[in-house]
Amino acid sequence: MKKNIIFISFLFLVAGMYSQKQIYNGEINYEITMKFDKDKIKALNKKNNVSEQVKKMINSTVKNPGKANFKLLFNKNESIFEEEKSLTINDKGVNLVKIMIGKGLFYTDKNSKKILNQKEAFGKIFLIDVPQVRWVLTQRTKKIGNYSCYKATTEKEVENEKGKFVKKVTAWYTPELPINFGPKDYFGLPGLILELTEGNLLFKASKINVSFNKNIHIKKPTKGKKVTLKEYNEIAKEIIKNYRRQ
Repeated sequence: MKKNIIFISFLFLVAGMYSQKQIYNGEINYEITMKFDKDKIKALNKKNNVSEQVKKMINSTVKNPGKANFKLLFNKNESIFEEEKSLTINDKGVNLVKIMIGKGLFYTDKNSKKILNQKEAFGKIFLIDVPQVRWVLTQRTKKIGNYSCYKATTEKEVENEKGKFVKKVTAWYTPELPINFGPKDYFGLPGLILELTEGNLLFKASKINVSFNKNIHIKKPTKGKKVTLKEYNEIAKEIIKNYRRQ
């Protein structure tokens, strides 16, 4: 326990030393792909109670799940994570990656520790108040590009029409870039998240552009029905239940 406290204190000290460089603004591009458990896919293909049509669809999706490109804009106190706008449409068929990430944008205010997910669903715009995750810091390290990164883990409870389940999340962050933000609603680590695994989704920083002087203005989303994540899940379940009754 004492060893972990010393290690965590060391990380925040290192991040504090780098923060003297005043890296307060920037844009990080992330490429998101999917990785699958090959053993689970093999086991599924051997099941007799799964139709050949379903197996074919799953295998096709595994071979080409698609990918997505998102960007993280940040200044000293705030960040926005949203999909990069493209002039061309390259998606063919179902892009499972985009479906898994979810719609809309994620806004984070570091000072108030406020995280908002603005998205359109069921014909309405919602402004969802998302709770912050609690990280477990470890001493495991690896190199990502030229940066020394540390591993952190957390778990997130997710709810859909099938019920509640837990997603395991692994992040690799670098104190060499003392930026507390990351992809989606993940922040609060003593360094920028360069790589993150959320269930089957893999987020990788593909381009890092930080500035010492340029001021980036982050616009806080205000449009939409304000709800907590729990309230949104209840709304979604009720709408889906009513739809199935029709």
